[in-house]
Amino acid sequence: MDLSAKIGNLKIDPAIMNASGIFSSLNVLERISKYDFGALVTKSIGIGPREGFMEPVLAQATEETYVNAVGLSNPGYELVREELEKIYPLPKPLICSIFGSSEEELVEVATGLEKCCDAIELNFSCPNLKKGERHGIVIGRDPELVKKYTEAVRENIRKPIIVKLTPNVYDIGKVAKAAEEAEADAVAAINTVYPAMKIDIYAKKPVLTAKFGGLSGRGIKPIGIAAVYSIYENVGIPIIGIGGITIAEDVLEYIEAGADAVGIGTAFIGKNTKQVGNYLKQLRMDLKKLLQDERIKVSSLRELKGVAHVLQTS
Repeated sequence: MDLSAKIGNLKIDPAIMNASGIFSSLNVLERISKYDFGALVTKSIGIGPREGFMEPVLAQATEETYVNAVGLSNPGYELVREELEKIYPLPKPLICSIFGSSEEELVEVATGLEKCCDAIELNFSCPNLKKGERHGIVIGRDPELVKKYTEAVRENIRKPIIVKLTPNVYDIGKVAKAAEEAEADAVAAINTVYPAMKIDIYAKKPVLTAKFGGLSGRGIKPIGIAAVYSIYENVGIPIIGIGGITIAEDVLEYIEAGADAVGIGTAFIGKNTKQVGNYLKQLRMDLKKLLQDERIKVSSLRELKGVAHVLQTS
């Protein structure tokens, strides 16, 4: 049973990876690289040290939905590179997620990390910015900026580029097309849905220090599915579906909408490394069983890509 996908020259087997930010430590990524991930994604990395927002930065909104405003905290690419040089290569492809407020910043970070990873993810979708900042979602809402910034990185690196898109746009297909025109190898969708808030009714104030944050978890899956469906109708490059994935049925829903692979985030919250391994092992087994179901009956995930477009009913 073939559960693999291909992104650029990378084979992702199985077609499952973590969403950026969910495992913030490189040491953790190294430990879980032996599990049933097809690829691993770092926390987003910038040009220099960044503190992000003060805690609390995460709040549970409903049983399986969270609000977060971490604010892209990271030590900067030079320190990250020193740590990556100690562990790279990993048993699975490693994707470095990066962000920047200018073409020059993005190019510097991308070229600075290229030798320590297998692909670069351009984070044009993080909504948790400080006042006046011009990166993340500010870029991702503008197709012209997406194309311009992606082209700048493409001109300077050889490894695959993945552009991560925000759902907070009117026409995500148009933004994805801009990434494709800039020679991105794939797009990923979606990041968290913004704005969202959790109020502590006893303290009588928002829980997050930043007040507003991005929504993740089960509740955003329909938004992610719709985004992938729209992107599929606009581009021919691979798509990584992200948002609300917990069980095997969620994975197949994204694949049938048009995704090649999926990223999982909130489902890992609260799990230790051993539990992550057990979860992924079960997920892989459940996927194989689904593909053998008489109502589906295929030998590979790729056979299901985009079938929801082919078998539309009037």
